[in-house]
Amino acid sequence: MKMTKKAFQFLYLGLTLILSNALHAQSGEGVQGREQKQRLTAEERAKKATDRQKEELGLDEAQYQKVLDINKKHAAKMEDLHKKAQEEREKRKAEMETMEASRQAELNKVLTPEQYEQFKLNKEKHKEKMKARKGHPGHQGKPEE
Repeated sequence: MKMTKKAFQFLYLGLTLILSNALHAQSGEGVQGREQKQRLTAEERAKKATDRQKEELGLDEAQYQKVLDINKKHAAKMEDLHKKAQEEREKRKAEMETMEASRQAELNKVLTPEQYEQFKLNKEKHKEKMKARKGHPGHQGKPEE
């Protein structure tokens, strides 16, 4: 079978795309790369924002200091809000885990051992499916119907 030049080019392009995508995924870039970045402190974020504003807006030194003070104040407030939100998320997660453990204990009393094992397998499959979908672009966190 004789392969035409066009078919060979198409095959070569497809393999190149597949390999480059695999290498990109292994390099830790993208979603995972963002998680690995060092988080800036509130003061560092304020300074970075103020430096950018100085460049974009042409701030003089007096304006720079005032804007820096404002940005520091608000960055500290935002950091406090983020910490409170994180604490609330962790508390809510712990409550949900307690409720789920209680639900499973009740189900274990009603289901046969075989049914309960099947229930646990189904739950694990669903968990893996959701984990796999989590990294896809455009995923809104809604399960498929």
